[in-house]
Amino acid sequence: IRPTVEDSVLKLMEFFEKEADRKAFDIFPFYKEFTLDVIYRVAMGQNGSKMFTDKEKLLAIDSIFRRSFRQPVFYLASIVPSLRLTLREEVVPSKTDSRKFFNAIAGLRKSRVPALFNGIFKTIDERIEKRAKRAAENEEPQEPSDFIDLFLDARAEQDFDNTAEFSKFGVQVTKRLTRDEIAAQCFVFLVGGFDTTASSLAFCTYLLAKNPQVQKNLQDEIDQYCNTEV
Repeated sequence: IRPTVEDSVLKLMEFFEKEADRKAFDIFPFYKEFTLDVIYRVAMGQNGSKMFTDKEKLLAIDSIFRRSFRQPVFYLASIVPSLRLTLREEVVPSKTDSRKFFNAIAGLRKSRVPALFNGIFKTIDERIEKRAKRAAENEEPQEPSDFIDLFLDARAEQDFDNTAEFSKFGVQVTKRLTRDEIAAQCFVFLVGGFDTTASSLAFCTYLLAKNPQVQKNLQDEIDQYCNTEV
């Protein structure tokens, strides 16, 4: 993971060098591109850095954090909390799989999220197909290259979420991930790590820029402990 992150950092520095000409600029969009790039490379198996090349993907995730709660359905759920479960069941029945649930909720807001979530499923299905092909050709299993591979290593052969009858009585059960759960985990990685990391990096950079002496002390400590590694 470390070499992947370092490579994305070096790519980010190239963009900084183009932008930073002793003038102020908004660094937050750069950190958003950087965090999204790292997450997709580490978690989703993206090959190489693709910062500032896929605006739709960035807008899809960014829209989750810029959503408006002024819609009637949100007002109604806030005024009468007991209606939340009822509204959810009416919109998406409990037996609906996760992809349909996310698409239905996103559809209420005309969001880009469905395309993002469908892309996750596509990546997972392609990886499953590739693994099946290697197994059919009796190839040795490869080392996990990203988190999807790790999740697939823990994947259940049978999707118990969609099984009508499944009894655990008298059976030792080892919890395995279903396909929907793997997709949900990837989605959590994207959503949970995107805005929080980008915001933290931007705020830290702002504070360092406003406090030159602290910035100098930090540079000295990095030089002292990292020596020639950076």
